[in-house]
Amino acid sequence: MLKKVEEMVEVYYNSSQFSNTLRLLEKEFDTAFALYDTLARFYDFKDMTFWINKLNWYATREMQDYFDYINGKNATINANDKEIASIRNKKFGVYYKFPKFIRCWLMFFYTYIFQLGFLDGKEGFIYHWMYHRFYRTLVDCKILEQELNPKPFEQTGDLK
Repeated sequence: MLKKVEEMVEVYYNSSQFSNTLRLLEKEFDTAFALYDTLARFYDFKDMTFWINKLNWYATREMQDYFDYINGKNATINANDKEIASIRNKKFGVYYKFPKFIRCWLMFFYTYIFQLGFLDGKEGFIYHWMYHRFYRTLVDCKILEQELNPKPFEQTGDLK
């Protein structure tokens, strides 16, 4: 959070581009920190359309990674990075062993209930639902679609 506040001070205050506006805004906040904290939150705001598009892009990439892995392609990707190798081992050694469309429910319950995600309020619920239910179900849908109707993978390109 401090890094973001520092960035806002740099962008808005140190650039001297918004000095008149900042003088007016400073009167609306109790502290300078509160002002730049609010600016940081607004500056980084991404709406749900952005996040859904991002999850869709990643779901396509994960579906492709899934088929590459089970077909023996790219099985050694990032084998030298222990953290990435650990995540891949959990994903392919545990998570994908559960039945499609059930594993996302299990993941949701595990993270939301047993890892206490519910303590984060409605924002926590939205996060866990969107990531562990929506995103994970979307990946399973794309895997099923590819199994039922195999087609060459589309180029996903960079995330925009």
